[in-house]
Amino acid sequence: MHDTATLIALNLAIVLWLAHRLPVFAILEKLLVAKVRMR
Repeated sequence: MHDTATLIALNLAIVLWLAHRLPVFAILEKLLVAKVRMR
């Protein structure tokens, strides 16, 4: 039986794994910098 904490932990683990596999944080950082520079 899965409780909410276990599901959240699994989701976080998957997100972190994908973030290490793909340059997700680098893309997000570039988008944030672009938004800040547009202002």
